[in-house]
Amino acid sequence: MYYPKSYRYFSYMKCWQQAKKILYNLKTDRALGIVLDFKGDSLKGKLSKIKSETIGKSKSEIVASEDLFDAALVVKKASAQINEIVHAVGIINSLPKILSENEIVTNLSLAAGAEGDGFDLETDKRVAEFKFSKWQDGGAKNGMRKRHVFADFVNLTILKTDKKKELYAVSAESILKYLSGRASWERVLSKSGGVQYKLADYLREINRTEIKTLREVFEISNVQVIDIEEVLKKPVANTGDSK
Repeated sequence: MYYPKSYRYFSYMKCWQQAKKILYNLKTDRALGIVLDFKGDSLKGKLSKIKSETIGKSKSEIVASEDLFDAALVVKKASAQINEIVHAVGIINSLPKILSENEIVTNLSLAAGAEGDGFDLETDKRVAEFKFSKWQDGGAKNGMRKRHVFADFVNLTILKTDKKKELYAVSAESILKYLSGRASWERVLSKSGGVQYKLADYLREINRTEIKTLREVFEISNVQVIDIEEVLKKPVANTGDSK
């Protein structure tokens, strides 16, 4: 049977694209395996060992790892914008589990971090923010996460609405402990792009200018902090309000 040249070209390109996809997946899987083997149980320990083995050596004694470097670049490229994907898909996956039967989504901001626009989720019954970054052990390692989560908490707190206000977060227990601390809210919000001024205005408006700490802000807030990991484990409710 004779096939037109255009059809043969289309079939060739389709097969080539499929072959490229298979090769890409194989390359990515192999690269990920190389990176995971290198990391082992402790990347910090592995890097410390390499450091001690390298100090004191001349260039002829140092062995480069081209395969590992190439593999790391492949994995980095494959995981580009992974935070945005986690943020967006995490929100979408949570909706069937948190929305009540007749609740309607009115607005979404699916981009993570500074790329987002407005609150992450707005419905006719609630306003919510989502945080999917897992806090590390040791308070000093979570400085940026602390600033971001408190800024989101404050933006929800000062929002004038009768809707429910919720902050869904990974590491919710650590966040609640942090919000119950005695750190100065002015210091925490000093690099928040103006949120500190909004909170100051809000405290003046409600005649609570004596409030100085995160704990005091938390105590006057009606924002509920919810463990998003627990939410995502739940089955989808058929009827009624899930809260």
